[in-house]
Amino acid sequence: AHVERSTLTRLMPCVAYQWKDGPWQSAFTRYGWDPRGHPEEAKWLQVIGFRDPALRGARPAARGGQATSDCHFRRPPSQQKEDYQMVDIKDDFITELIRGSEPSEECSRKTGWLEQVVYDASRERLAVRSQQLRERLAAREQSEKGKKRSVGRPSGEGLRAKRVREAGA
Repeated sequence: AHVERSTLTRLMPCVAYQWKDGPWQSAFTRYGWDPRGHPEEAKWLQVIGFRDPALRGARPAARGGQATSDCHFRRPPSQQKEDYQMVDIKDDFITELIRGSEPSEECSRKTGWLEQVVYDASRERLAVRSQQLRERLAAREQSEKGKKRSVGRPSGEGLRAKRVREAGA
């Protein structure tokens, strides 16, 4: 079922609190559960901020405008900075990286249960993935442009050849 964002924004505080900073920044956590006491589960719920190098220097998208977020990272980011929960990112490398990482001895205010190297490697992978997604998108758009040009009307060469044939007839 589709729920409007405004409805979710209004109802979430009834069942969960939102983190203001730290490794779960902006994430909601259900009342009665503290991720700082559950390393294996909580490392998946940590948030990673990603600044897309392809959008460096670009103006931030206007609120409510065309910017659409994909929490699974199946499309390149549409905004210069996006936040993702580790559990939502659909990337085998990052999934295996987190699965294979042992939780830190203590929950750090900066990196939670993950080591900084996991964050660094994840950001590098997101940068590579973003570039790959942009290249695929550009190739798909180029292919679609080529199809549009060849469908429905002859190319310039075809028109000239047709005129020459008609003139010679």
